[in-house]
Amino acid sequence: MKTVEEIMKPYPVSCELNDTVNVAVKKMSQSDADFLPVVDKDQRVVGMVKQADITRIMSSTASDANKLTVNQIMNPGSFAINAHEDEATAYSTMKSERINRLPVVDDENHLKGSITFMSIARRIVNFKKTLKNMNKGRQNSRPNSI
Repeated sequence: MKTVEEIMKPYPVSCELNDTVNVAVKKMSQSDADFLPVVDKDQRVVGMVKQADITRIMSSTASDANKLTVNQIMNPGSFAINAHEDEATAYSTMKSERINRLPVVDDENHLKGSITFMSIARRIVNFKKTLKNMNKGRQNSRPNSI
C-alpha cells in the first residue's frame, strides 16, 4: 500500500483567509473542486470552505461575494491528511466525511498537495485487474489433468 505522498497531486488549489468568497468560487470552478483548503500566510491549513456552505450563505443572506471573506464563512480546522498516512486512511476519511478530495499536509500542517477519491478508486480498480490477470495466468499455466 502506498503513502498519500506517493499518490497525491502536488501544488493544490487553496484560498487564503482574506480572499473574497468570489475568489474562492472562481478557484473552485477552475479546479472542479467541491471545497478548498484555507491556508494562512505560512501555507498552514487552518480550515476549509465548502461549495455547499457558500451556496447556503449566498442564498440565505444579502451578502456580497466580493465583500464577504473566506475567513467569515470557513469551517475552522479541517479534514486534512498527513502525507505519511496510507491511501486506505485517506479513502476511509473521504468516505466518512462525504468529500471527494483531501488536502495533504506535512507534520507542521503545511499544505503539500491533495488526493482525490477518484485517484484512489482508480488504483483499486487497476489492482483488481492486475490480480485477475495474475489468476488467469496461473490457471493457464497449470498442467492438464487426465
